[in-house]
Amino acid sequence: MRNLTLLTDFYELTMMYGYFLHGKKDQVATFDLFFRPFEESSFCIAAGLDQAIEYINNLHFTDDDIQYLRETKAFNEDFLNWLKNFKFTGTIRAVPEGTVVYPYEPMLIITAPICEAQLIEPALLNIINFQTLIATKARRVCHAAYPASVLEFGLRRAQGPDAAIYGARAAVIGGCSSTSNVLCAQMFGCHPRAHMLTVGLCHIQQNWMLSWRMPTPIQITPCFLWTPTTHCTAVFPTQSKPSIISNPRATNQLVSA
Repeated sequence: MRNLTLLTDFYELTMMYGYFLHGKKDQVATFDLFFRPFEESSFCIAAGLDQAIEYINNLHFTDDDIQYLRETKAFNEDFLNWLKNFKFTGTIRAVPEGTVVYPYEPMLIITAPICEAQLIEPALLNIINFQTLIATKARRVCHAAYPASVLEFGLRRAQGPDAAIYGARAAVIGGCSSTSNVLCAQMFGCHPRAHMLTVGLCHIQQNWMLSWRMPTPIQITPCFLWTPTTHCTAVFPTQSKPSIISNPRATNQLVSA
């Protein structure tokens, strides 16, 4: 995992500086990470712990980080020199990923010197909040879809590559049976699964061609379903009629989505 030490709010650093100047940098504090009640759900599915631990284990200020902070002219050299040996020395207690948690119930409890606990607050909130949000939504969708399984394929709609990778991971934690995101599947051992887009795959002289001008997905359904794959799900828009896309030769699953 890349170094995310500066993934913090600037005021966290200025507060650390204040603790340092007043001799309180080693004072121990305990922070709880929890969520407040909200209307959409009475529970959440905890997720993001693995990435949070990776972030904390890699916590250190590089020479470039310290030079950047020096250029802000907000800190003296004593503080910047102290940051050169900065690392997390506290303890973290957390519920396992996939655990059902309720309002005000801590998902993480961080006990550490105040400067260490202060610095990591924004990144932990970012990592845990996002993945917990996706895992909780996935759990609700999977519950509504039961006994059918749910495939995650949110890559194209995610807010950037990191959100696509860790969002897919969180969705699987929340109950999705598989993901279309190949990189996520490779990184975390998820089950990759294919689906057919409605953009138009056509079979011409035993060769595949991608065409964005095919009028309907119905015309290309048979050639997709007859391909030699064991993990093939066809996805059709809701306006399509299942009765006209069925084919007696198809052995794979049809889904009207």
